[in-house]
Amino acid sequence: MVHVWAVGGLRNDAMRALANDYLRRAARADLSIRLEELPQGKGGTVRSIDTLVGRMKDLRRSIALDETGDPIRSEPFAEQLRGDMSRGGDIAFLIGGAAGLPRELLAAADRRLSLSAMTLPHELARVVLLEQLYRAATILKGMPYHRR
Repeated sequence: MVHVWAVGGLRNDAMRALANDYLRRAARADLSIRLEELPQGKGGTVRSIDTLVGRMKDLRRSIALDETGDPIRSEPFAEQLRGDMSRGGDIAFLIGGAAGLPRELLAAADRRLSLSAMTLPHELARVVLLEQLYRAATILKGMPYHRR
């Protein structure tokens, strides 16, 4: 199972509609994604950091989204997703709020991934990640969505 742990909710109706659309599309491409909105504290930070670090230890892989993370193209991302899923266990992607992810969560993550060299609003980062997960599913299934 792929989890997306996102700090805060989507206030923008258009972003929410896009996110829900990619969740539905991913399900049709046989990729199950569980979205969990994490409680947001003051200043857009996540609450319950210690609880999240503990939950991360039970995962196959935890991937923190951060502008300083590793860039990756869609095809290698799909292959890494396939590899992680074939080994069993859950994978979680962590998306920070307005203040990003706390140092403790960045340090506890198995990997840092950058969706862009530019800073993205957390709502847009969620939509971009969900689209890339859907794209990865279509690449792995040979569906005609991704263009090389």
